Amino acid sequence: MDILGLLSTLTWKDILYAAIVAFFITQIIITLTSGRKIKQNNSQINPKDILTRCKLMFPIDTVKFDGKIFTSGMAIKIITQNKKIIEGKLVGRNDSNVLCVITDHHIVVHDISQISQMYQISQKIEDKNEF
Repeated sequence: MDILGLLSTLTWKDILYAAIVAFFITQIIITLTSGRKIKQNNSQINPKDILTRCKLMFPIDTVKFDGKIFTSGMAIKIITQNKKIIEGKLVGRNDSNVLCVITDHHIVVHDISQISQMYQISQKIEDKNEF
């Protein structure tokens, strides 16, 4: 028998059913394989690697703001023009005048021109992120 002969005997319902089944099987395979990739990537995150990357992206250690000088590793408090408060350790800045601050739970990157106040605070922030 010829393959074209076999295909010509299929009805449109058979073709539609095959397409729907193929779609669902493909979605199941994609879901299962993408879940494994996410679990593998999360288990390989190293905080020291993240800190090293931040230092590479923000290599300038000193920041001048309102006549004050802030250095890398200093505990600071930032109040943005939108009244958001960021407390953490200063990593540095880059040539585009963007700051990087590591808080207890996040890495915050913010444009210096959008900061209304910045000042040094006492060392009450946990020292999880060593400089």
